[in-house]
Amino acid sequence: TFDSATQGHNSIDDSLVPATATFRQADVEARFQRATLQETQSQLRKTMSFGVIFELAFWLTDVAALGYNRTTQAMLLARLMVALTVAIGFYLLAKYPRSLSMPRFAATLAEVAAMATFMFIILNRPSEFHWHGMSMSIMLLVYYLFIPNSFVNACCVSFAATVAFTLLALNADEVNKSDLVTLTLSLVLANAFGVLAAHRQARQSRQEFQSREIECQAM
Repeated sequence: TFDSATQGHNSIDDSLVPATATFRQADVEARFQRATLQETQSQLRKTMSFGVIFELAFWLTDVAALGYNRTTQAMLLARLMVALTVAIGFYLLAKYPRSLSMPRFAATLAEVAAMATFMFIILNRPSEFHWHGMSMSIMLLVYYLFIPNSFVNACCVSFAATVAFTLLALNADEVNKSDLVTLTLSLVLANAFGVLAAHRQARQSRQEFQSREIECQAM
């Protein structure tokens, strides 16, 4: 029985596409996503909830840097828009609990909203690019490793945000050439390690799924 199950398993192409870290066969990938759907939804809710809490808490740094005025009020509104985007994502997850694509859509929507807000904050606090660079590196690693999204979506959002941040740094009078080189190299390093770690994480989770399928077929 074990031999026949193993042979049946080996007849399925369960190899991965290197560029996307997904199974080559769409039906195998769909089975994997269905098997991990509840875990993905739970992790997404936890991660996005923590993200919203810290997003709103960091408004205190806006007030500390600029005082309470119309600018910081606009920055609070932008941060609240991130919270609203996350709330919409939670609503969609609850409305379509069996959707395989909805968690990735909700994660990407929240990531884009958070990065857009971050760029808006940078425009209003241009003298703190060193702190912004450190925050940007942390956000990139969070996107790659802790928010359950597809590997491709995480890469696209992170790369686009890195380009936007670099353009803002290039146009900032407060950033000299040496600081610009340091910021750029730091972001390149964060993206490189993020891509490698996210790819390894996606591959490892699928390998564990393959092992569980072999055991189930053998039983």
